Amino acid sequence: MVRFDPELTEMVFFDLEFYVPKADRDRPGVSLLANPYKKDHFLLGGVFCKIFPLQKSSKNPKFEHYWTWEMKDGEKAVQHLTCICHCVGLI
Repeated sequence: MVRFDPELTEMVFFDLEFYVPKADRDRPGVSLLANPYKKDHFLLGGVFCKIFPLQKSSKNPKFEHYWTWEMKDGEKAVQHLTCICHCVGLI
């Protein structure tokens, strides 16, 4: 039987939003339309949340919003989101 430790069991929600040009939005057989390496595709930002679902404190999770227009610089937003991924062990 698996036992979950309330102190160690965590869930990470990471929702990234991209702009995809109209010409690339209707490609059959493609599940991921956004591609940051393609011209005119770019990161708009995203929302991040980390919770410990077995603890009472997870009832009111804190969502952190990171948007390029708030940071005034798309590259800065990407660096910040990459830092978050490193901090929670996603990359």
